[in-house]
Amino acid sequence: MIREIGVMTGRNLRISLTVRSLVQLVITPLVFFAGFGIVLAQLLTSRGVPFAQFLPPAIIMMAMGFTTISTAFFIAADRRDGMIDRFRTLPISGLSVLVARLGADAVRCLVPIAVIVAAGYVVGFRFADPLGAAAFVVVAVAFALSFALGAAVIGLRSSEPEAIGSMVFLVTLPVLNLSTVFAPAGVFPGWLQPVVHANPYTAVVDALRGLAAGQAVAWGPPLAWIAGLCAVFGWIAVRAFRRSG
Repeated sequence: MIREIGVMTGRNLRISLTVRSLVQLVITPLVFFAGFGIVLAQLLTSRGVPFAQFLPPAIIMMAMGFTTISTAFFIAADRRDGMIDRFRTLPISGLSVLVARLGADAVRCLVPIAVIVAAGYVVGFRFADPLGAAAFVVVAVAFALSFALGAAVIGLRSSEPEAIGSMVFLVTLPVLNLSTVFAPAGVFPGWLQPVVHANPYTAVVDALRGLAAGQAVAWGPPLAWIAGLCAVFGWIAVRAFRRSG
């Protein structure tokens, strides 16, 4: 099984890490970093929020969402081109196919994380210690992969890759907006704050900011969300793979 995963991960990386996709992985988060930086810098500073520490984790969360979209796109493309049918006829498990896809996506996630951390350092973003920096990367990638499993389900049920992006974006955008990714919880109306606090994006982005600043992190919510999403979406994705055709 390990050899199967290694071979298919290499195949996925060769397909998804083209020059064009690498340029997109670098340029897209930088554009959002600059755009949101211009819009939010003064607003956050006026509220006493340290802009340089607040924004990079937010953009990284967005970048992880783009990786989720690519997961659905590449799986849908494989389904359209008949690769999923070929995989199903081979003596390999559906889990191997999904793990290989996630392995390639984990590598893709590292590119925008490195880009945004570097851009953040220019405006004053800092990690308090190396251990916190390592945990920061692990948590960000793990969260991306938990959502990528959900995107895999969409990809396995669609044979039109071009329509995948808007579909996944429409699902994730409301969840992203109703979180502390781009605004502190206190900015939201009181009746909406319970929703904001219960949001998986809130749990993870707050953990990322705490890790970067060297603060104590409440590990329960982010780990519960990541593990829960992986378990639920992973189970559905394996069943969808077995039934796809």
